[in-house]
Amino acid sequence: MNNAKFIIPAAIGLWLLGPILFAPNRPGWVHVVGGIGCFLGIAGLVGFLLIRNTGWPALAARYPARHAVPGPWHPCRTVVMALVPVEDPGYERAKVRIVSILRVATTEESLNLAAIGPLRPIIPALQIPWTAMVRARRLDPSGWVRGPQEPGALFQLTYDPGYTGDFVEIELHEPTVFLQLPLGVLGEAAGKLPIVRR
Repeated sequence: MNNAKFIIPAAIGLWLLGPILFAPNRPGWVHVVGGIGCFLGIAGLVGFLLIRNTGWPALAARYPARHAVPGPWHPCRTVVMALVPVEDPGYERAKVRIVSILRVATTEESLNLAAIGPLRPIIPALQIPWTAMVRARRLDPSGWVRGPQEPGALFQLTYDPGYTGDFVEIELHEPTVFLQLPLGVLGEAAGKLPIVRR
């Protein structure tokens, strides 16, 4: 995806705004507020660009949250999204790990994912019907996600201590997106998944 149409205007905007906000004759509180605003703007842009490369926008267009879900909602420590499955050679480059900003709820009809607080405009809520899930498989990542991939490098192991435990990888179709989340957050609704043995 072409991210330049977002990055270039943001860079020009910051370049033009910098001398105005951080002029020497401005009060100190303007510098503080301007610095915080710039940081939040850059962090929001980075988050937006990461999310749009996961397939989340396509899922939001296909499976938007159409009605309120009563819950209970469970915080989800780790969600990994990619356009390819975990065994694909390009998975490490394609995946985006979303940490501690999503919550999950299940109903008889759907799996519901929503961002917390101020991130809701960037990460629209999803209501994914169980029938949209092509297949699912259980994973038990140990934290060592990938071993050496290319000859010549001294240290290539990827260690992710938060990516351990009992996970499930769900394959969605139209659009094809692979979603990994802790199996425990699904509770009894995990029985609705089309689990396959590989």
